[in-house]
Amino acid sequence: MADWLISVDAPIDGVGFQGHFRLYDHPVEEISAGIDLFASKQRGNGTNIMVQVCELDFSIFSNAKGEGSSTRISSNLLNERLTDLAQTYLDFFEMFEQKFNEGKLDMVLIWGIADGHSWLNNHPVRGRQDHPLLFNRNYRAKQAYRLLVHNRPDFHQ
Repeated sequence: MADWLISVDAPIDGVGFQGHFRLYDHPVEEISAGIDLFASKQRGNGTNIMVQVCELDFSIFSNAKGEGSSTRISSNLLNERLTDLAQTYLDFFEMFEQKFNEGKLDMVLIWGIADGHSWLNNHPVRGRQDHPLLFNRNYRAKQAYRLLVHNRPDFHQ
């Protein structure tokens, strides 16, 4: 669609990635390649398309791990997932910074503050309790937030 819009000289300046990702189903390398693909597209006047990541969150449930209809994750597995979530957020934000520095990405929007208000609760399975954001249900910083702030001091500015 972006190619067609460009070909008919539509006033398109950028493309937004709806960033509702699943923890193990959307590798950072694939999203990075997608950003590169869209950022390489040029309008007739020679300007490249800018990319934005909108609605970023990471469901801890994985279709690749057969959890498509699960509602809960055991507490042992949850701790492992929250550690993986923290590393995933860090990996993605390091990639986002690289894309920003390359002039390909100009915005990332995290889709919510605390897990208790995430749209992923009860979706796509009624009764599901997800943990996709940087703060828990009590608005306490999760490991993901602490890792970002520790490794990315510019993150909280």
